[in-house]
Amino acid sequence: MIGRRLTPSINAAIHFRRAILEHMDNFKDASVAQQRLSDIQSGRSNAITLEELEQLHGVERSDC
Repeated sequence: MIGRRLTPSINAAIHFRRAILEHMDNFKDASVAQQRLSDIQSGRSNAITLEELEQLHGVERSDC
């Protein structure tokens, strides 16, 4: 295996960038969820149960 040891500053920058990207993904997910909740509460959208979704798509759940 050919490898090269990264300097501590580069290694830290990689971890820092990864943490920022993960935080941004989480923020986007939370923002979408908040908008979806707002739409449901205002009546612009509705929610269905998992059972209704399974029936709608003809899926049968098998309990393991």
